[in-house]
Amino acid sequence: MAPEMMRRAVPVLLGIALYVGVTFAVYGLQRIAFPTDSGAYPVGFSIGDVVLKAVGAVGPGFLAAWLSAHPGFKVGALTGVLGVIAEFAIAIVGFGIPVAEFPGRMASGLFAAGIAAGLTNGVAGMAAEASRKRKQVAL
Repeated sequence: MAPEMMRRAVPVLLGIALYVGVTFAVYGLQRIAFPTDSGAYPVGFSIGDVVLKAVGAVGPGFLAAWLSAHPGFKVGALTGVLGVIAEFAIAIVGFGIPVAEFPGRMASGLFAAGIAAGLTNGVAGMAAEASRKRKQVAL
């Protein structure tokens, strides 16, 4: 891979890794909090769930744009959309979700999640770009 391509790809790949990691951390937290579906709702789960979902909504785009020299919204939105695609691919292959049984729901879920992640991570990317530029000026 060419050095310029690496400079463009590595921040996005790190953001995707963060997105997938946080998404499956939420799933893992749910499995720990509700191991038997007893109905008891631990307070710690509520706190952890909210924090992890917030990090997943903006963290990947912010990280990728902070590390990238390219426009923040583009980098953040790309990271969010590719993160959703990676999440779906890992969930389908790793958990054996039978896509053929409900392809319409899977497609609409992928589409909606991609738009949401693209928007939130794109805005986070703009914030990272602004922070990065401000830091350079302040120095």
